[in-house]
Amino acid sequence: MAEQSLPSEAELTDEQLEMLSRVGDVRDVSEGEVLYRAGEEGFAFIAIVDAEIEIVGGVLEKEIILVSHGPRRFLGELGLLTDERSR
Repeated sequence: MAEQSLPSEAELTDEQLEMLSRVGDVRDVSEGEVLYRAGEEGFAFIAIVDAEIEIVGGVLEKEIILVSHGPRRFLGELGLLTDERSR
């Protein structure tokens, strides 16, 4: 599967980043750090400010990059921004 990125409509606006900064924590991450794993419940909404995050699949012996997310992208349920329930 080829690496993909989301269309620009999926980028957070300045207003959304400002709102998130008021209610969330800003922290650095280390290269190779796992933010969450498939199947985990209750993971946080993660807004990417100045980094690139890779979503990987496969098995440890042969992981592949499924998607890369850069600045202004996010990981997590969009409903946290729109105040809607997950479906």
